[in-house]
Parts: sequence; C-alpha cells; structure tokens
Amino acid sequence: MKQKLLDGLRIMLVEEEALIAMDMEQLCYDHGAARVTSFGTLSDAAAHAASAPVDAAILDIRLQGQWATELGHTLAARRVPFIFATSYTDAEPIFSEFPGTAIVPKPYSDTELLQALVQAASSLRSRESS
Repeated sequence: MKQKLLDGLRIMLVEEEALIAMDMEQLCYDHGAARVTSFGTLSDAAAHAASAPVDAAILDIRLQGQWATELGHTLAARRVPFIFATSYTDAEPIFSEFPGTAIVPKPYSDTELLQALVQAASSLRSRESS
C-alpha cells in the first residue's frame, strides 16, 4: 500500500475562519494525517503548542487582530516544522523572524498548501531517520 503524504502526522491548525479550517482539516486527513487539532484563537493554540505532541503546523499569521509570532517562536523552539497560510503576505518584517518557513498566500490551491506542509514535515522525518 502506498504511503500517504502526511501519513501518521499530528497536525496543528491555527485558522480563525471555520470553513477554511474545515477544508484544511479534511485535506490533511485525506492525505493520511493521524490527527488534526484546530484552533481559532492564539491563546488556545499557544497552550496546545507548549506541551502537546505536534509533528507539523499550519498557521495563519494574524488572528483576531493579533500576530502569531509568539506561537511561531514556541513551535520553532520545540523544533516543530510549520508553514504560514495567510492573506497577510506583505508582513515581511514578521516573516523575516522565521527564515525558511514557507508562506502560502490565500487564496491557495490544495496542492500548494499540501506541498508546503509536506516539505516542512519532511524536515521532521529526516531528523527522525538520522
């Protein structure tokens, strides 16, 4: 049986728009994610990111008027690969804090989002295999 792109991964999804979050969640499950935990607020996401097992994450850079930089730094400190899926693509000073992190501009295709997430998650898999 062919391995799915996100086979067995625990994905953290931070997106305040419920319909977008549902689509992303289904996309992850369709490609083999073991669990997708969605958050619509930064405070709930931060609590989860600080201690729960997470293999990769998808973040919107701005939720409810707040920037997700602290959350990004928490994930980076835990060595959790993540991508930004956002309409705030002109927030260059903020993105420069996360060199090498993919920025997937909204609106995006499923393929664009999935490719960026798979590439980020591959860094986890390469660490695990070495």
